[in-house]
Amino acid sequence: MASTALWSVALFVWAVVMPSTASENHQREGDECTMDSGTLGVCKRLAHCQWAVMEKRRGRHPTLCDHRGEWPVVCCRGRAKPTTAAPVEAAVVTGNRFGVTTAAQDASRIARKKCDEYAAFVFVEGLSTSSAKVDQCAILADELIVGGRETKPMEFPHMALIGYETSPDSIAWTCGGSLISENFVLSAAHCTSSGRTPAGWVLLGELDRSTDTDDALPQQVRVIDRVTHPEYNPPAKYHDIALLRLARRAALSPYVRPACLDTQDPAVTARGREAPVASGWGHNAYGGDPVDHLNKVRLPLVEPDVCKKGYSNLPAYQLPRGILADSQVCAGGVTGKDTCQGDSGGPLQLPTREDPHCMYRIVGVTSFGKACGLNVPGVYTRVYHYVPWIEDIVWPRRNATAG
Repeated sequence: MASTALWSVALFVWAVVMPSTASENHQREGDECTMDSGTLGVCKRLAHCQWAVMEKRRGRHPTLCDHRGEWPVVCCRGRAKPTTAAPVEAAVVTGNRFGVTTAAQDASRIARKKCDEYAAFVFVEGLSTSSAKVDQCAILADELIVGGRETKPMEFPHMALIGYETSPDSIAWTCGGSLISENFVLSAAHCTSSGRTPAGWVLLGELDRSTDTDDALPQQVRVIDRVTHPEYNPPAKYHDIALLRLARRAALSPYVRPACLDTQDPAVTARGREAPVASGWGHNAYGGDPVDHLNKVRLPLVEPDVCKKGYSNLPAYQLPRGILADSQVCAGGVTGKDTCQGDSGGPLQLPTREDPHCMYRIVGVTSFGKACGLNVPGVYTRVYHYVPWIEDIVWPRRNATAG
């Protein structure tokens, strides 16, 4: 577990010096602005402009649009979106090498709007009486090393452990998940129970399970409802995705913060150079013991045809239609680099490099694999395919502010 000690990571304080005329400009979020260099940009809250964050870390002050109380509004790289044009449905993307047929990202989705809201929780009140907030982003700007390694405090604030009561005073934490709102954890459908024991608890904000002195602020919350996808029909491996409703809202902070759902066209993700990251407390070898410290590993995406070959000897009733590229994604398959038992339900994720600041988007949910790290890719439920189903449960249209 972890202590409730004061946060000990280095603080990155935004000491934005506001010109005397800045408050008179009253440029609002979304307005076109001009940087000191003469380049056109768009006004955004600091929490939504990672480019400005990186500029400040390089010692360069971003141009200020306005200062609304505690939130600086800065001139961010990019262009303002037209306000008069009606939204246009994107054409269907087909024929990419990862076999995905799907529409492009819809920036108006509730999931995307919630992602922007949750990004604000990386900022906390400063130590002084000034209105500036403190950026406690722990996502590393540098590329992750190839292979597994331990994570740092607050690096994966959405990570969850799912627990099953083995006795009145004992809980087995054997699945993973991702906090996606104050009230819901995203996981695999096969993690909603362990044998006949339903998933009963979620542990948020954990880092190292073996100590109470690590830099973490854990919250243990009871699960009151388990919603599996209606098409999940074991022993078939399809639609292996579920939502766990919490008994109370999680207290959000830099240690506990929801991740974003992947609302980006998978064809765009597949064309990207960056391999996604898996994280969890699973076994570090086949048949080995679970690790105590949260680990991460970068896993390259694998094309469906290659992935299918790795599972060609599975019983037909488990994958009667093979690997389905629209609803499943394969990653890993490099010796020593994979997710293992105990990581079931955990995330396959990519960091958001631009907007919003300091967030992960969940690309996949760990579903199944063969022996850990033995040259066969792991299979993940593709989150993009299920975003409408998730939104209807987590943020119902009649009450989009909930969750």
